Amino acid sequence: MSTLRNLASLSKKNTGLSWSMTYDPIFPIITKEERQAFQQDPVSQGILTMEEAQVAFDIFFSYCHPMAPFLCIQSQRSAAFVRQTSPALFLSVCAVGTRFWQTNNNQTNYQGLHENYRAIVTLLDSSMSRLLLQPCLSDVTLDNIRCLLLYIQWMPVETSAPGVSQTRYNDISAWSVLGLAIRYSLFLGLDRTALIPFSSQSINIPDREDVARLRVWVNILTCDCHLMLSTGLPASLDPEPVTKIGRSFATRKDATQPEDSRLAAVSELVAIIKRAAKSSGDPRVRVLDPLSLKKANAEFDDWEGSSCVLTDFGLQSLPKNIDAAVENCQHNQMPFTSLRWYRLAINSAGLGNILSRNKHRQEPMDLCLLQSLDISLLAAGQTIFALANETSTLTWPAQSQSLPAFPDEIFTIDMAALGRFRFAVDSSWITHSFAAVFLVLCYTRGVIDDELRILHLLSHCQPNVTIAPAPPRPASLFYRLISLASQIFDTICRSSATAHPAADYRSIINNVFSDRSQAEQTDPVDQNERMGDEMDALFELMFNGSSETNWQSELFKNDVVEITTC
Repeated sequence: MSTLRNLASLSKKNTGLSWSMTYDPIFPIITKEERQAFQQDPVSQGILTMEEAQVAFDIFFSYCHPMAPFLCIQSQRSAAFVRQTSPALFLSVCAVGTRFWQTNNNQTNYQGLHENYRAIVTLLDSSMSRLLLQPCLSDVTLDNIRCLLLYIQWMPVETSAPGVSQTRYNDISAWSVLGLAIRYSLFLGLDRTALIPFSSQSINIPDREDVARLRVWVNILTCDCHLMLSTGLPASLDPEPVTKIGRSFATRKDATQPEDSRLAAVSELVAIIKRAAKSSGDPRVRVLDPLSLKKANAEFDDWEGSSCVLTDFGLQSLPKNIDAAVENCQHNQMPFTSLRWYRLAINSAGLGNILSRNKHRQEPMDLCLLQSLDISLLAAGQTIFALANETSTLTWPAQSQSLPAFPDEIFTIDMAALGRFRFAVDSSWITHSFAAVFLVLCYTRGVIDDELRILHLLSHCQPNVTIAPAPPRPASLFYRLISLASQIFDTICRSSATAHPAADYRSIINNVFSDRSQAEQTDPVDQNERMGDEMDALFELMFNGSSETNWQSELFKNDVVEITTC
């Protein structure tokens, strides 16, 4: 019956078309009538000029696309072409590009929202609502899935009043929209058709359509995994089949995007998470048993330590047209950013008991918890340090192998890396704020000293140990890392004329850092009591189940970002 309804729907929409015309969901034929019927075109509405639309496309493909490379630079960088072939995708890319509107082509000092951004978002909301509430068979296309993925990863900024704006992003909203993208993908059979052309049994050389399918499918897999880790909601998809063809996809002779190798590499990390979830019987990866956690950590170590990781994925020698600064900053790009987040997420999930305020410092800590804590501390420290000017891809392996190996100097921001990070997908700001707040929580709870050493492993007579409630020493590793984290968020906000996702998380970080980095101007006992109350609220959100309902949005749900303060 549903098939008959779908056929009827198509026949009504295409009565003027030849019966020989086939429906292609990957590269559909858009008729002139369909283009004219699309009522959310910002150019025909007088909201954008075509010149401005092309600028928005250039902004997106230059800065945003490398963060989630599921579009095609070669065929979709032309705004005019995409407007003719996929009006909805044209609108979605324009919405992202105009969110990061720039002046003088300077990625570290940009204007912010386009003057007509609010009208563009209104059109986008109308287009997205139709996909959700009034879809028909012809809406199930690869480009509409791309629209959903763009929305998930760069959600609109709300401008509810002059001079006041907020980001719309939250994990639950992203998880819900991703569910629709997954259903559309399964309807198209991407879980099968995206993989077959790259299998060893295939006798045909993958073409542009094959590559387009796989890019989208891998991005869906990574979004599914990331949202599972940040929301506590179960993932829906199995990444294992992609890992079997990932390296052949990344290293094919006709590879046109260097980011393809990063996508394929991340899929292997996603598969490690999925195997851990399956082994432990916990689809949310919130309570991994010791054996499953140990195995996952070992797989991450093997993946990172393998000498063939860079060469097999083509990451060791990028094309000559790639910026030299990018080539020397692989440590702060995919897949290595994902590796650090996955380690931190699965290892910190079981640390609620030892970070509880009611935990007695004298209580014994089993080996599994000690290992999880050690891995979490290193991953959190690496997440922040990766944006420091004091490291590079060449020095990273030696500097980041352990916390004592971090340089002793004051950390400063790598402005080139931060300039790229400004355009990261919205969820990246969650991972960075989580890493920073996790370190603060560990110090405030008396789990570590200001050199990030686990107190349980230190002898009672150890000299030069600074612990809470005393403020950390300015020369300590803890102080230098949290200072760098605070500077990262402050710099993004100061150089943004309008709201940026970092603004919401900046308030979190500044709130929890301010008291910990204060000089001894207040009574330590009173200060620790106040910080204890604040950390109790933070602890409840992060470790007592609220992670299932978006801990970070709860922290600033009543906050409003004033543009003048950024």
